[in-house]
Parts: sequence; structure tokens; C-alpha cells
Amino acid sequence: MVLLTVLLVLTAWIEGNGMSYIYYDLISPFNAVLSAICGIIVFFTGYRFPRIFSRMVADYKSEYPDVPEKYVIQICREN
Repeated sequence: MVLLTVLLVLTAWIEGNGMSYIYYDLISPFNAVLSAICGIIVFFTGYRFPRIFSRMVADYKSEYPDVPEKYVIQICREN
């Protein structure tokens, strides 16, 4: 979204028409909400999920210490 906005602003600057009319269409409540939702999803998948997954692996390894780690990771991915 940010890259698209920068691209449109640069296009408007190159054309010499000031701000492009397309840029004003990007600033809307719908796009603001969509950007916020995408930001939350990116935060969860990039930051929280690895922590949750590593906690699951550690819990499973402590419960079943005789299972090799590669199988523990495979089991946690399936659950």
C-alpha cells in the first residue's frame, strides 16, 4: 500500500499536475481499515506465530523427552 502510494505520488510529480486524482481515491475509510487489518495480520504472522510455535515445541519436548526434535516439529505443525 505504501509503495503504491509512493508510486502514484511520483507519477503525479513527473506529470507536473500536482497530486494525481488517483491518490485521493486511496485515502478513504475503507482503505484505512483494510490497511489496519493487513497490518495486524502481518504482525501476527511475522512476530507472534513463531513465538507461539516455539512455545508449542518446547511444551511438547518437555512432555515427551524421548521423541526426536524433527518429529516434534512435524507434530506441532500438524496441530
